[in-house]
Amino acid sequence: MNKYLRIFFLLFLIGFTGGVLCSNYLRVSAGYDTSLLGIYMAGQGTETILQSQLFGYLLKKRGRWFLFYFISGMTPFGVPLVWGGILWLAFLAGNLMTAFLLEYGLAGILTGIICLFPQGLFYLPAVFLLFFFVLQMSQKFWQTQGRVRENYGAYFFFMTGIFVIFLLGIFMESYVNQKVLHYVAQHRL
Repeated sequence: MNKYLRIFFLLFLIGFTGGVLCSNYLRVSAGYDTSLLGIYMAGQGTETILQSQLFGYLLKKRGRWFLFYFISGMTPFGVPLVWGGILWLAFLAGNLMTAFLLEYGLAGILTGIICLFPQGLFYLPAVFLLFFFVLQMSQKFWQTQGRVRENYGAYFFFMTGIFVIFLLGIFMESYVNQKVLHYVAQHRL
């Protein structure tokens, strides 16, 4: 476990640093504040989601991502996908924190962290556990002894628990975070 923690942390630092540097480079080269957040929002179209439909919408979005990694854990491709996933999520985190820092100063970092509350309390451990178990299961393809039936049973058991944690995060993002964002928009921005 400690070996995986060190590798996860190292990859997170590399991705986070890349996100910070990329955000700063885009700002300098473009001559104005820019980030991946703006590019992402511009590509989203005009789709509006009602408050009552938000849980289902997020379940579909997050569920697709979860299912992709769940299936990749049963293939040899799970290992590079986990490494790439850690780098990408860290890159996005670095870019987001830099955007908040450039826009609102040092208080912007705290504002950015507050905007991820309370669903971040569920998503962070769920993503870490998801990556850990996908990596463990996928690495068995690379080993000589292969997999046994008990490996699949344990994998499905732990993935079910991780999915429940994801559902709690989706619930918090759908219902509780909306009130937090409303408060932040009124008092901090």
